[in-house]
Amino acid sequence: MYEYEFKPILLYHEGGANLLRHMLEEELKYEEKELAEFQKKLKKYKVFNLTLSQDKRGFIRFYCHKPGQKKRKYIKKSDEDFLRSIAYGRFVQETIDVLEQNIKTIAKLLETVRDSNPQSITNALPIAYRRAIEMLKITKDNQVIQSENPYKPEELVHEASNGLLVRSLGELIIANFLIQYNINFRYEKALKLKIKHVRKNGTVWEEKVTKYPDFTIFLADGNVIYWEHLGMFDNEDYRDTQYEKFKLYYDNDIYPSHNLIVTMDGKGKPKRTQEYIDIIEKRILPYM
Repeated sequence: MYEYEFKPILLYHEGGANLLRHMLEEELKYEEKELAEFQKKLKKYKVFNLTLSQDKRGFIRFYCHKPGQKKRKYIKKSDEDFLRSIAYGRFVQETIDVLEQNIKTIAKLLETVRDSNPQSITNALPIAYRRAIEMLKITKDNQVIQSENPYKPEELVHEASNGLLVRSLGELIIANFLIQYNINFRYEKALKLKIKHVRKNGTVWEEKVTKYPDFTIFLADGNVIYWEHLGMFDNEDYRDTQYEKFKLYYDNDIYPSHNLIVTMDGKGKPKRTQEYIDIIEKRILPYM
């Protein structure tokens, strides 16, 4: 069998923050990985030039010859696997040529593209402008309330379009969309929850714990929606931690289809930005 799974290259728009460099870097990794795979596949096939002829009755005959040779060999109907091998070998070679050209093009783009996120632009400004922007960021009217989560603050490295710092690229995309749609939200706002424990004698006692949902969204009617984005769902330890948290959420009347939104991605998987837009437009905006 000669099979190939065609994988679409997904391009996405990051909303308020332009992550073109990151997108190109991810695409370059993908193309280089694909190139290595196809170069391995090419070794399985011998190179032949393939031609065909059609007689007056419409019957098609296939012929092949090695590059540089004129003598053609007729491919019999019984040699279907040989014919398929020649055709697929050419397909593999053409794919390699396209991937190599794409890699060169992306590499050239990466040499010229500048980061256009707010922090990079600010850092490139003359000192007087940088100071002015720093002062504006901490004025009362423009102050952005940052994460309340004390866990590893050094991981808050991605800056949204309004100056909010988040932990992951997936959260950055969501934050920028929420900002773009003018939605009232907080990132990693403290949420007090209760855990019920049952003693051996049947008595129940409650323990209070604090969690920090990725996004707390405030609706016009006073209700709240929580949005959790699972950015490493392909990591087993990470999943186990999330399962425990969602059980706690459920015990506190927080669950999907009611007041909880859950999105996820993993290593090597593209961010599904259209999914985020649909969630905002269908599940949030009608209640703002």
